[in-house]
Amino acid sequence: MRGSDSFAEIHPDDREQIKQAFRDTVQTGTGQQAEYRFVLGDGRIRHMESSGGVIRDSQGRPLRVVVVARDISERKQAEAVQLARNAVLDQIVANRPLPAILDDIARRLEAIGTDMRVSILLLDPRSGLLSIGAAPSLPAFYNEAVEGLEPGEGAVPAAQRPGAARRSSRRTSTAIRAGCRIWN
Repeated sequence: MRGSDSFAEIHPDDREQIKQAFRDTVQTGTGQQAEYRFVLGDGRIRHMESSGGVIRDSQGRPLRVVVVARDISERKQAEAVQLARNAVLDQIVANRPLPAILDDIARRLEAIGTDMRVSILLLDPRSGLLSIGAAPSLPAFYNEAVEGLEPGEGAVPAAQRPGAARRSSRRTSTAIRAGCRIWN
């Protein structure tokens, strides 16, 4: 925000709060602290924390407002992950059905990483085939294409591949991760 004199980059839902903090800083001369979302030129959102102060002229009139901002996106993401973990653990303790828990995990991950679409796949221990555990934001054609795949074998369902009745003697280990390192 160096040199910025505009509130245009501030997320619309946060803009009025930040404008009010700016007005309060100018009026009272007391620095304000605020957290808000900053929209980058490519549409990505960063979480910011800023502190402001007033520089006055010799008559005590506001001359400049100085704002120092820092990116706290990683901290906000870590907080969101911890809240999501706690919510999932609460659901497990409450004995909620697995499909509801998996759907909630997928939705929470998508909320944390707004550029992600999450699919949680389950491996059927009897058939060795994948099935959709949760994929709330993915299109039906994707879920239909993934349903019944053999891990590591590509995008053709096992029943439609030549030699489908024959099983590979090679063990396949599939680690399905939601596109980020936060669930380690």
